[in-house]
Amino acid sequence: MLHLFRLANGKNLLVRKSKVGKIHENAIEFEHSYEDGMKLYEEYRKKSIEEDIYYLKGSKFMKMFLKKFRNVPHFYHFFINHFNRLDQKEPRIPLDIGLKIEELISTKEAFLGMHRSDSILGKPVLEDKILYAIMREGLIDNGAAMQGAFSSYVSPSQTVSPANDPILAIDLLKTSFRGSSGAVLVLLPRKYINGQFDLLRNVDPKCVFQYDEKGICYIKPEFIVGYIHQDSNGFQFYSREEILANHPKRGLS
Repeated sequence: MLHLFRLANGKNLLVRKSKVGKIHENAIEFEHSYEDGMKLYEEYRKKSIEEDIYYLKGSKFMKMFLKKFRNVPHFYHFFINHFNRLDQKEPRIPLDIGLKIEELISTKEAFLGMHRSDSILGKPVLEDKILYAIMREGLIDNGAAMQGAFSSYVSPSQTVSPANDPILAIDLLKTSFRGSSGAVLVLLPRKYINGQFDLLRNVDPKCVFQYDEKGICYIKPEFIVGYIHQDSNGFQFYSREEILANHPKRGLS
């Protein structure tokens, strides 16, 4: 029997319901019930705290999907398998970073997105000129910037990747983009955009963007949450307020 489900990013997922679901954990295949799933959740919830590592299998999302789809095993197996794949993928996410992502994804009025850039030089983060400019002036729209002028079609999706469900968010953090040193986090109101970060029909772009003297548009700075820095030592979150308050050029025009 086939079932159609809508994911948090707005896409549809077609899955086949089966009587017995199976999951691979460390290459061992075993039958998997709701009760088994809850035991796995509790195990990884404890492991997350002990190791200071964020495991999706021990996250609020695991518990939520197990409860919501306990009568559709194949569907929550879909998530468990993806959670397992991402938990084993390097680099490992610190617990505090994972919990911050959880918090942002759970924002009911807005969608979370990420912009990974190789133009941010990295450490010392609080002295990076480009990062400071993004937090102060907004995130430049890539489509408009490449054209060098005002674009008749502007969309946050040209600059920001949707990260409004745990699979998308953790996968983005663990996937390097051109040697990117981290990700700018953006929260855009759902009243302006859909799950793919495209403007809703009849929404004035000026609700999301502001324009410079050349007509190039920027996602307004008030929608920027902060920045997750990533290097060989791991991850660290910096809020927009922290970056603005601690940059050497703060207060200068």
